[in-house]
Amino acid sequence: MEESIRTSLNLVYDQILWVVPPPPSPRFRCLTMAKLTESPTQTRICFKEITDLTAAREIIGRDLVVELTDASPALRQLIQEEQLEEADATIDALGLEVSTDDGRLLGNVTEIIETGANPVWVVQGPLYGEVLLPVIDECVTEIDTAAGTATIHPMKGLLPDEN
Repeated sequence: MEESIRTSLNLVYDQILWVVPPPPSPRFRCLTMAKLTESPTQTRICFKEITDLTAAREIIGRDLVVELTDASPALRQLIQEEQLEEADATIDALGLEVSTDDGRLLGNVTEIIETGANPVWVVQGPLYGEVLLPVIDECVTEIDTAAGTATIHPMKGLLPDEN
């Protein structure tokens, strides 16, 4: 498991976690993490309120959310740091010169569209005109803000001639 995820999980011990969307049973709408166990292939989280397999099945596939007002000072600090990093990354991306990993110049980032999943760069250039690039690890492989450049790996279907 990544160190940042492990750190985040450690910060929610004894925090009230809301289950979203709420399960049918009202007694499992708020949970408290009791134990975190890791192995090379999985992470297991035990909750004080979940004591059997039937109860555990009620929360499968649901999100766990911590209300910011309920968060510990350490967890609030982590959230604020992540929000600042995201804001900095967005501001720093405007104007970047974007090229593919095989050397084709696509143009410059002229706009950043915020979506629910990840930001999308709007890149304007002479080769393809306007190109929309999802800001995900599989696509954006390198960002050098000091040099004002970014390198992308064009996933299938992303560019007009990459079908």
